[in-house]
Amino acid sequence: LEKHLGVKLLERTTQSVALTSAGSIYLDRCRNLLGMMDSLESDIAQVDSQIEGVIKLGLLKYYSSKIIAPALTGFVKDHPRIRLDISDLDAYSKTIGIESDLVILTSDDNRKIRGAQLLGSLPMTLVASPDYIATRGQPKQLEDLNTHACLNLSSNLNRPVWYFIENNTLTEFSINPHLTSHDCDILLEAVLGGLGIACIPKKLAQAHLDAARLVPVLPQLPLNPLSIYMLHSSRKPVTHKTQTPIVTGK
Repeated sequence: LEKHLGVKLLERTTQSVALTSAGSIYLDRCRNLLGMMDSLESDIAQVDSQIEGVIKLGLLKYYSSKIIAPALTGFVKDHPRIRLDISDLDAYSKTIGIESDLVILTSDDNRKIRGAQLLGSLPMTLVASPDYIATRGQPKQLEDLNTHACLNLSSNLNRPVWYFIENNTLTEFSINPHLTSHDCDILLEAVLGGLGIACIPKKLAQAHLDAARLVPVLPQLPLNPLSIYMLHSSRKPVTHKTQTPIVTGK
């Protein structure tokens, strides 16, 4: 291949073999061409049949198990010939150049993610355990949070900030987190254990609120909803199967 192209594709030493710059470009373009061919054959085969094939899906893991997984279950039930290959992503930066067909991302400050499609939003709520409130007191206004232990769910994207809606205006409130986690389950256990006040999706908190294991904090101040976006990989062509809505609302 090197002889045919007239360029060096691999750097060879006694210790290793690595791609040259030309080799990296050639490999990347070949992958794109193979992906386009796979897309063409898949779409032609599916003209008069059910949607089928493998969808490689990248999820930011801190919401995937509790929020996204139920929607994916409904999607697979609706399209039984689709197979999902799901990978966890630790941060948005890792979505650049990945092999996923689709990536699910979130934004809590109304930020539009370039090239992404808005799938929906999740109401958020501030909660704490009854024991924590009994010990530290119930905040009466936003500034009172400065004297409380705040527990933060971080995506490695944002500064530690909670977003409230006051008079139809987005208000940014910076916090100094007592605990930061990338895992929603860890954050939920921390707030249930009385470590502090957490901002989490209302869907995750509701059962604990109903059972009085958690209590609302500053319920008079609504939080900005968490926006959920879907981004097609820049490395792969958009196919018929990846145009099918994943979030079905089931």
